[in-house]
Amino acid sequence: VNPLDDLPSAEHQATSTVLNHNDQKIRQLIAEALGEEPLALDPIEQSHRLRDFVHLYIEKKDLAIGFATAGEVARTAQGDCSEHAVLLAAMLRGVEIPSRTVSGLLYVEEFLGRIGVFGYHMWTQAWITDHDSSGRWVDLDAALPTHDDFDATHIALATSSLSDTALANDMV
Repeated sequence: VNPLDDLPSAEHQATSTVLNHNDQKIRQLIAEALGEEPLALDPIEQSHRLRDFVHLYIEKKDLAIGFATAGEVARTAQGDCSEHAVLLAAMLRGVEIPSRTVSGLLYVEEFLGRIGVFGYHMWTQAWITDHDSSGRWVDLDAALPTHDDFDATHIALATSSLSDTALANDMV
């Protein structure tokens, strides 16, 4: 995809079954993460605070959940990388920041007893408008402990708006 053509669309801000940012619990979490006036913060600060919040909010980090909606994750505070990604994407949309999820590979030193492996992974991208009104997709991985975690260890394979019409095709 040509980066100049890779712009957000209405799908990247819309509510969907998976990313229902109008869910009352998600709205509550946004208020907890950003305070009473979230729009007073600039978009990059909002996105980083939301990323950090989601990382800490999901207390039970495990592979027991197949693929939960953001509303389910907001209520259970449980999941793996996909649950971190969908909750963060919904919360970003809740403060009018276009978002999408990225499916790809992540290199890790050790996972489930295996050393030096690539594993399937999901993270979030937020569309951040720069001071000159141009914008870019910014990678945010709420499953990892810091937001300085993007390098060659993250390999993107596909992006998805997780809209109701695109969900099945994007996941395949």
